Amino acid sequence: RPDVDSAMALPQKLVKAVQRMRSSNPPQRPRSQALLKCPVFDNPLVQSQITLDDLAVQSTEEKTHYYQSVPERMANGSLPMSIAKNKLLPKLLLSLNCVSSATAMGQETVRREILSVLPPLFLVASSLTEAEYEKHIVPVLPPLFLVADRAIRAALLSNLHVVVPRVEKNAKIINQHIFEPVCSGFTDSSATLRELTLTSMLCLVPIISPSSMDKLV
Repeated sequence: RPDVDSAMALPQKLVKAVQRMRSSNPPQRPRSQALLKCPVFDNPLVQSQITLDDLAVQSTEEKTHYYQSVPERMANGSLPMSIAKNKLLPKLLLSLNCVSSATAMGQETVRREILSVLPPLFLVASSLTEAEYEKHIVPVLPPLFLVADRAIRAALLSNLHVVVPRVEKNAKIINQHIFEPVCSGFTDSSATLRELTLTSMLCLVPIISPSSMDKLV
């Protein structure tokens, strides 16, 4: 930077480190690992991004733990929406690639990861433009609503009120890929799922097609 010579342009805790980094004698320059321990870099925002960058090599359990922490991180500002949108969303969508695989969904660790993905997915999706939503979110809705797992279905039904307004103009998505799978909940043996299914009709009935409406009567 043009003003790097000015100590006022740097956080006070970095001034000495930067001076050492500019030394003409390489052994006198600080090592990167030691530099990263500086309090300037050791804060929730930086740590959250470091974790996010390393997520690709994390275990399924570690990913699940991180995804579960995302709503709190976004609430306290350690994960800004801009970063969540550009860096987290692609990873969330990647984790959803397995929902069409019965073998993968039969694994408890995978099932838990999918469950942990849904809250941050819908949270980030709320900031997307109509074109971005159509590109990134709409394609994952059909396979998600076909998942038979009750916990995942319950999570989807609980978020249906934020999904439907974004896709209500897409008749195929509403009637074929959301309404029809949701209706299967009316005959589920779980009272909780039946109740969530009934509640979900409040946002679906006003916009479904006449043929879909006939299936309710």
